[in-house]
Amino acid sequence: MTWNFHGPDHEDAVSFIRSFCVDYTTWNNGALAVSHGLSGERARAAIQEASLAYSRFLAPFLAPATKPQLIAFGTNSSFDPSRIRIVAVENTSTGWNVKFSVKNSHLEFDDDYVADVEKSTGGKLVLTQIWYLDPFPEAGQERLAYL
Repeated sequence: MTWNFHGPDHEDAVSFIRSFCVDYTTWNNGALAVSHGLSGERARAAIQEASLAYSRFLAPFLAPATKPQLIAFGTNSSFDPSRIRIVAVENTSTGWNVKFSVKNSHLEFDDDYVADVEKSTGGKLVLTQIWYLDPFPEAGQERLAYL
């Protein structure tokens, strides 16, 4: 499969997050397509292909120290840009926290996230983490790493 990622838009923190969401959705939909209906060794090969594509997609977005988790994809992309609403952009000492909501594709609520965006030493924007804001935290854990 051909994975057509556009890469980051470094204009500002909001454009950067929107470009991340576009490429995330491209990756999600591609991962779903290459793995659909497969089992056994063919399914394992498809997951490997999706994992490699995930690494390629993330590379220009992530800060070098950011270590992504295992891949997860589904019929509806978690970061479908058509369902995203930017809530706030807060300045931090190292960059910005971009708060955004994603309308759930099947239910009547939004999932809330915060993206930590910084400027790299080369002046480009990088993502250090996207946090899912858990509305029902256990043991006080309100932010869950998403990447």
